[in-house]
Amino acid sequence: TSLVNDIVNAQPDAVYFAGRETTLVELRASLSADYPLIGGLLISEGQFLDTFGAQAENIYVVMLNTPDNPQIAQLRQRYIAQFGTEPTSLVFAYAYDATNMLLNAVEQIARRENGVIQLDRFALRDYLKSYAGRGITGQIACDVNGDCAELTYRVYTIQNGQWVMVGE
Repeated sequence: TSLVNDIVNAQPDAVYFAGRETTLVELRASLSADYPLIGGLLISEGQFLDTFGAQAENIYVVMLNTPDNPQIAQLRQRYIAQFGTEPTSLVFAYAYDATNMLLNAVEQIARRENGVIQLDRFALRDYLKSYAGRGITGQIACDVNGDCAELTYRVYTIQNGQWVMVGE
């Protein structure tokens, strides 16, 4: 394809792909193994290896480094019980914390007038920018820009059918 030709002509040191895993595997098949291929957070750690097996060899994947926490394990089990499948990535734990932050904000700043819940969007913004609390992913403290988490990442690759961490 023209995209693959453009990549080859650019002679990159590596190719970062932020799309879906199916397209990532197709891209790997189209590109020479000389080009390290890196997938982003949309890659599901559990299903990727099961779905693509040997085709996934030597693809690097960036994943959130989620704390080893019994609450996260319990949430994962509740997710599986509800939906019959594993969460597609560790992002579910951060989404859980973000949802709870938002619900806490609504509880704190919403008011009821004539049976209608009123929510001032500026008060909501200000509340979230100053939020500090503990979630299942750890301590959460938002700054004036709305950044709320100190995220760390790990880089994995698949070798001989196994996830292998290659960097943090």
